[in-house]
Amino acid sequence: MVANVQGFLYEIKVGDLVWQSRQPGGWCIVLDVTEWDEENPSPQGWLRADHPIYKVAHPTEGIIQDASYYYHTVDEHEELINRVWKDGRIIGYKDGFEPSKFFDQRSDDNESG
Repeated sequence: MVANVQGFLYEIKVGDLVWQSRQPGGWCIVLDVTEWDEENPSPQGWLRADHPIYKVAHPTEGIIQDASYYYHTVDEHEELINRVWKDGRIIGYKDGFEPSKFFDQRSDDNESG
């Protein structure tokens, strides 16, 4: 999967280490990536919004298929756990953490007004 997010590219591909951001959580290895096929929608009942679908090896769940929105790259996970919030807004990052240019956007930068 290659996603273009605000002008930056990141890629999740077979063999990558990803963080499962739902219960039970944990680090997983991507075994397969299934993209949406308009002409042959998923026979397993996956919705278009679930795609791409990742087949991952999870330490306790074993080998599973799951919607991609439950998974983050290593860089995304590091950024998420180092955010500092105040009144529902991202106001910065924990001391010593340097976010990549991709993530260095505070909540108030994204407000229109």
